[in-house]
Amino acid sequence: MHELYIAQNIKTSMEQYILENGLNSIKVIHLKLGEMSMVVPELVVENFDIIKKGSKLKDTVLKFEKVPIRIKCNDCKKEGYLKLSTICCPYCSSMNIEIISGDQFFIDCIEY
Repeated sequence: MHELYIAQNIKTSMEQYILENGLNSIKVIHLKLGEMSMVVPELVVENFDIIKKGSKLKDTVLKFEKVPIRIKCNDCKKEGYLKLSTICCPYCSSMNIEIISGDQFFIDCIEY
């Protein structure tokens, strides 16, 4: 259900962007999506396609780039990537880790 809320926020933000910049439309919205965000891109697209009808965004396409979960281990000091199924350092198995990236979700760039 939060994918509908996300799609609505994208639509609202982009309509404001169109208004502020005197544009007629936006072709593509590029989004960065961290694996930990737990957002289902297909559901965001599906909801966006429904709510954009009749607006200046009616022909806009959403494109997602997945960002892997990158961590730093506070014990062995190495950096690496995690899979969603693990919560420990891939090198020393410590659970004393920091997430560097992979939890973000934002608009990266816009094509118009």
